[in-house]
Amino acid sequence: MRSISLFLFVAFVQASFAEAAGPDFDKDIRPILVRHCLACHGPDKQESGLRLDVRRSLLVGGDSGEAALKPGQSDVGELIQRITSRDDAIVMPPKGPRLAPGDINAIREWIRRGAVMPDRAPTQTHWSFQPLTRIPVPPLPD
Repeated sequence: MRSISLFLFVAFVQASFAEAAGPDFDKDIRPILVRHCLACHGPDKQESGLRLDVRRSLLVGGDSGEAALKPGQSDVGELIQRITSRDDAIVMPPKGPRLAPGDINAIREWIRRGAVMPDRAPTQTHWSFQPLTRIPVPPLPD
């Protein structure tokens, strides 16, 4: 009985940490970008001067001069405007399937929580050499 209680407690704490931290870039956001965006805005090709897998590029923006996103502001920035647009002239991706509503919501939540991502291109440094980040401790029920 004790081992079951301990297991349930650990599962609850892990779920609380995951919820408190929000979407993880490498686990949740990068796969969306790989499926829909990085063929044109990735390491091999940067249409309009924009690369979506490098934080600096997202914050500075591409040739338009507009930031692709503004951390903490999930309704501002070219990325959200383009993936949610109904205008065929500006919608992204321009060809192929649109992002699913769940993918858009994950990106919005990631941006709302600060758009935290490694400040590196994925091939530059292994994740284990990245600095540790403090994860907020979620409140536990009585």
